[in-house]
Amino acid sequence: MQKHLVTALIGGIFVLLPNAAIGQSAFDKYRQQKDKEIQDYTTRRSNQFNDYAERKRREFNEYRSRKNQEFASYMERKWQSVSLNEPLKRPEEKELEPVVRDERDDDQQKAQEIKATVIQVKPEVPQPQPEPVKPILENQTPEPYSTFTFYGTPMKVRWGKLKNFKLAGSNEKSMAKGFRTLADTINNNVFHDCLKLREAYNLCDWAYYQMLEKLAEEICGKGTNEAVLLHGVLFQQSGYEVRFCLTPTDKKLHLLTRLIENPYDCRASSVNGKLYYLLDGCQASHVDICSFGMAGERHMTLSIDRIPRLAKNNSQPRQISAASYPLSITSVVNKNLIDFYLHYPASCKDGNMMTRWAYYANAPASPEMRESLYPKLREKLANLPKPQAVNWLLSLLQPDPEDVYGKRDTGIGLPYMYDSQMWNCIDRANFAEETLYYPGSDCEDHAILLSRLIRDLLDLDVVLVYYPGHLATAVCFNSEQVNGDYINVNGRKFVVADPTYSRGKLGKTMPECRGKEVKTILCER
Repeated sequence: MQKHLVTALIGGIFVLLPNAAIGQSAFDKYRQQKDKEIQDYTTRRSNQFNDYAERKRREFNEYRSRKNQEFASYMERKWQSVSLNEPLKRPEEKELEPVVRDERDDDQQKAQEIKATVIQVKPEVPQPQPEPVKPILENQTPEPYSTFTFYGTPMKVRWGKLKNFKLAGSNEKSMAKGFRTLADTINNNVFHDCLKLREAYNLCDWAYYQMLEKLAEEICGKGTNEAVLLHGVLFQQSGYEVRFCLTPTDKKLHLLTRLIENPYDCRASSVNGKLYYLLDGCQASHVDICSFGMAGERHMTLSIDRIPRLAKNNSQPRQISAASYPLSITSVVNKNLIDFYLHYPASCKDGNMMTRWAYYANAPASPEMRESLYPKLREKLANLPKPQAVNWLLSLLQPDPEDVYGKRDTGIGLPYMYDSQMWNCIDRANFAEETLYYPGSDCEDHAILLSRLIRDLLDLDVVLVYYPGHLATAVCFNSEQVNGDYINVNGRKFVVADPTYSRGKLGKTMPECRGKEVKTILCER
């Protein structure tokens, strides 16, 4: 009789073990069976997932194709001739000249409450950026990347054979045919890659709009109808509201873009009660417009709620010293960001000219500004009472008392220069970084920069204060009692802080502005 158990001596103890040959064979058989079950289960689940993914891919592509075909069919119809609104003109106002505080006369004036009208610039509730009505999935066929440059920043996109794209003409049927070609699912990768670039480079709506324009020009050539159509299709397929139009005289294609702001110097058309703007500088009085839209489309905004991650191209360090305190800073900015800001379209909200500065004041500080400027300032201001810290910042930004008009850069404060001198225009505001970069700036630029520094470094609320011909700031110190001229804003005391009034300390108002009613704009924190 065959034995199934054997006796073994282990460590002085006798134990019974299964027969090695029989036991190992049974275990291997059991393990192989379980491995096969696991493999079958994994394969089945993988196939189920692949089937699900492929089904969803077909559903997404079929839905987008159906909607795009509907749009193209509408595009083939005769476009409606419409007149465009007159552009909103930039405000034209003579600025007050900068002055140096006369301590003898100024100190005799008693502090006063300044009557103010509060302009409530309601911030947009942060919303996710527009997205395609259905996700745009990558095509499974491998495709090489091509590169282009956006404000000094290399970017790459799989644009396939779009370099060969040509319109057959400039009428409605040609545009519709071109749209079908560009919006075809064969070009999914270019749409997918653009949306990924928006995320990877932290592009706000305006930056994304410009990036798509640059890409379209790289592919189809600057100034061509092909580039404009591709730009519009990329923007539209990303979820934004855009309308195509043709100028009847030269048959040039343009984009009318839906904005919630009112940009200056841009003509607009009302479509179903919504304003769409020509952002390319076209000043035609009439256009032929395709007024049809896409499902789920949403407007863009000009708010700079995020700073684009552009390649570093640092400026030469700039040394700025305070006139009245032992305080100096070295400022470095990203010149690629400065170039981006140069093309930013100024605008206002609801036609209210007073809101125009809020877009500049509420833009966050750039990484370069936070890295090069903020550490030194925090070190200097850390142990100061907040009113004294504000005085230090005022002295840092106010023009040199010996050279308030900026005829020479002394390194003291920020040289003052009118927009007509600096830009040959009647009105142009600076973002904070621009004021630190350009050789001259005016009252609104100083006020915007000061408001950014106070909010970021001292964690205090700030309002922009508009006097006729002048812009300053005022600061709320919460429970601290601070003497000087002040403004009551919704029951809170804001003390005047004017970064253009040379040697003017906290609570001091420029003589030309005293006794005048002002308007205030509360800056976002």
